[in-house]
Amino acid sequence: MTYAGVRTASFLIGIVALAQGAGCGTGTRTPAPVATTGAAVPAQRPADPGGAPNGVDPAALVASLRLPRSTWPKGYDLRLRLSPDEERFTGRVVVALTVEQQTPVMWLHAGENLRITTAVLERPGLPAMPLTAARAADPEFSESVALFGATPIPPGDLTLTLAYEGTLPGRDNRGAYRQAERGENYVFTQFEATDARRAFPCFDEPAFQTPFRLTLEVPEAELAFANAPQTHLGQ
Repeated sequence: MTYAGVRTASFLIGIVALAQGAGCGTGTRTPAPVATTGAAVPAQRPADPGGAPNGVDPAALVASLRLPRSTWPKGYDLRLRLSPDEERFTGRVVVALTVEQQTPVMWLHAGENLRITTAVLERPGLPAMPLTAARAADPEFSESVALFGATPIPPGDLTLTLAYEGTLPGRDNRGAYRQAERGENYVFTQFEATDARRAFPCFDEPAFQTPFRLTLEVPEAELAFANAPQTHLGQ
């Protein structure tokens, strides 16, 4: 999207649950583990990666009922570029996270309306690590996305940067969506219960209560509002 002028607004949002009840059903189904070796595991739902990490059987890339607890997000820096008059939008999210142990694959959530275009993992003192994003093949887990590189993901404090594009459905009341009122178009958000993932890729479960900074890039004539303190306004 190209704008004649762009207004940016940044908001600092405190520790919040990005979703309530995501993957928190009380059923008796036991989630299958994510493989940490090349050995196959009892696969609940395979991913469709179009290739797999070295030494890992593609059948071992399974989406569990819940995300693994070996990776914890510590903060999000999110930038959205959108317009109420455009169906498509773009975004970039930088996630500070801790990986507790080496793993061939990292799982997170991204709605079916989003497409991750680039994914890069960084750690001080190491070269940047490009990642491939692969969505789970089974429709039941279609909002689970696996990230993996040419080598296993190392443990430690890492930075994950994701660029992505998405669509703003009309009157969907999920994630970020468009709605017309009295001839004017608006963009609204609804993140509960499991729809934050439809606005940006994230670890969308209540256990991951993570602060995030939100920057909105909107056409110059438009206004942006959030339920958090504004920290910056600029062109």
